[in-house]
Amino acid sequence: MGNSLLDENENKEDLAQRDSLVVTRGKGELLPSWEPPRELPELPTESVLRRAFAQALFQTGCIRAAERVARWWQGRFRKAGDKRTGSVFSPKSAILCYHRIGTRGVPLYSGLPRSVFEQQIAYLRKHYRIISLEELLTERESAKNNVPGVVITFDDGYADLYSEAFPVLRQYEVPATIYLVAGAIQSGEIPWYDRIFVAFQVAPADKLMQELGLPDAIRLGTPKQRLVAAARYIFTLRTLRDAERRERCDSLQRRFPLPLGPIMNRMLTWSQIREMQSAGISFGSHTMSHPMLSKLNSRELLCELRDSRNVIENELQRPVPDFSYPFGTWDSFNGETCTQLAALHYRSAVSSIPGLNTEETNPLALRRVTYCETSSLAIFAARLGRLFLSLAHDTGAA
Repeated sequence: MGNSLLDENENKEDLAQRDSLVVTRGKGELLPSWEPPRELPELPTESVLRRAFAQALFQTGCIRAAERVARWWQGRFRKAGDKRTGSVFSPKSAILCYHRIGTRGVPLYSGLPRSVFEQQIAYLRKHYRIISLEELLTERESAKNNVPGVVITFDDGYADLYSEAFPVLRQYEVPATIYLVAGAIQSGEIPWYDRIFVAFQVAPADKLMQELGLPDAIRLGTPKQRLVAAARYIFTLRTLRDAERRERCDSLQRRFPLPLGPIMNRMLTWSQIREMQSAGISFGSHTMSHPMLSKLNSRELLCELRDSRNVIENELQRPVPDFSYPFGTWDSFNGETCTQLAALHYRSAVSSIPGLNTEETNPLALRRVTYCETSSLAIFAARLGRLFLSLAHDTGAA
């Protein structure tokens, strides 16, 4: 879930037309309601000026020129054996995090058209060295290649990864790793947070306000406002012990039954996963139920880490040594999480903490960037270029 959902700026021209029906709350106050949106409009996080500036840099080649200069200086320092440079000039790799490719239906918080994804992959293929997660882990130990590497990953296991992302990855012969919420794949049901996003879109505004005890400051007047409200409610649930979080989710589901259409057939099937695996796509664990791992007790944590891998390994008949932290922020996992991952012999775990990865990065706290879901190729290129130009970053050693 991107931070753009917590941006209060409105794209009123695109959203106003969706406010059609109304319901009554309290003393006759009118609140809008509507059918669930078929397509999530892009929620812009960059200003027009920033987009124009990024486009100018992209078209003039300034981004690539700056990267070549930085790499040249990097090579000079390494040849000179300048120890002061330390890990700043060590081989660096970026891990990109996507959730879904497509724009219709669940997940409502995420959307990237296939055409834009293909543009990004073509750009990466031309200007970077796309490597697999396994290659990144191997190169961490050898530290012989200082050409920037980029790893493609996807979280959760949504169905459109098969229909929209897989054909592009196969066409460009790009390796990728998909981290599966094993329980959702097994049941075919969308994860708990997706159900909340859908509930906030389809439920009458007055019932949401009253039955969930939402503060009066929460606005539910447009689809985007409902997305923001759902994201804030999910953020609140993330702060609770997992048993209480599950209880509130169950209560929400009882109060607001969801229409089957938006929530059916939204996850990958095992047959699709096996086909993708046979074509070179790798799969990792993203837990059984996508909880906040730092809010679990030791037994619950062990079950999430162990059982998810066992399910995936049993279905795919292949070892699953790689893991992705749900939510992936610093507060979403802790020392016990890493200790249990190591005890279960996971070789890597990716977070959503931004940054580059070097030979000094803790393999159980690998950095990832989550800003891939922008419709502007120029902004995508500028962000990635700026990431590799960074001369000071946290290596993630722990």
